[in-house]
Amino acid sequence: MFVVLDLETTGLRCSHHEIIEMAAIKVEVGKDRHAAFHSLVVPSKRVSARITQLTGLNRDMLVRDGKALAAVVPSFLSFCEKLPLVAFNAPFDRMFIEAACERLGHTAPSASRWKCALQLARRAWPYRKSHKLTSLAADAGLSIAGAHRALVDCQNTAHIFALATRVLTGA
Repeated sequence: MFVVLDLETTGLRCSHHEIIEMAAIKVEVGKDRHAAFHSLVVPSKRVSARITQLTGLNRDMLVRDGKALAAVVPSFLSFCEKLPLVAFNAPFDRMFIEAACERLGHTAPSASRWKCALQLARRAWPYRKSHKLTSLAADAGLSIAGAHRALVDCQNTAHIFALATRVLTGA
């Protein structure tokens, strides 16, 4: 078992930007159905038009349907248990999770638990011009409707991770 996770944020720097959506899928190899975690997070600052255009998330939606980060992080960590974590561009998600855990007084998942689906995809398909998740997903025949939303990106990351693993192991 492992957990595929994804975050949506208000920007690229954890020192200035915030998590606005968290999702994770607990993958049990060989099973068709997997447990999922999803939560919108209420930001303390505005959400830029660029982020709203990319994700479809705006401040009004997040305030209406989201929860405080302090409530989401413990639930998220509990969902992930001590399982290995897979993310597309894992250093980005790891940076934001570590910063949130530090601010909230929680222990962040250790660095050794993280696997990067993007790095795996680059090794599996080094000839590709683009290793963007949406490009990989579209080429794999996956739906990219709802891309840049955390749960959809988790689902596509899980598939790309599995495909890349098969390519690299010859399985």
